[in-house]
Amino acid sequence: MLPSILFGIGSVALLYAMIKPYFGPWSARLAALVMTLTPIVVADSRTNNMDATLVFFLLLAGYLLLKAVDRQKAWMVVVSFGLIGVAFNIKMLQAFMILPAMFFFYWIASRQNWKKKS
Repeated sequence: MLPSILFGIGSVALLYAMIKPYFGPWSARLAALVMTLTPIVVADSRTNNMDATLVFFLLLAGYLLLKAVDRQKAWMVVVSFGLIGVAFNIKMLQAFMILPAMFFFYWIASRQNWKKKS
């Protein structure tokens, strides 16, 4: 159960790191607290299933996508979507549910013209 607990703690830390630069430390603390106290997160972190691992890798992919858009680095976008592939190996098609949102976010948030994004 130790890996599930560590991935749960890492997910809270990643959520905090994703929210703090854009909305401030208090919003990030509140979001981390809500994620920590959500019953399904508590239940998944106490068992030996792979849901906590999946959530961690999906949050890590989102974090890298945020950094890729901020820094205008194409290789970080590739690594971010590669982490979705790792998440697919963890829990199959559940990992692909966030792909449309990630594509849409990159398309809206990136400052490059649409020909270079394709």
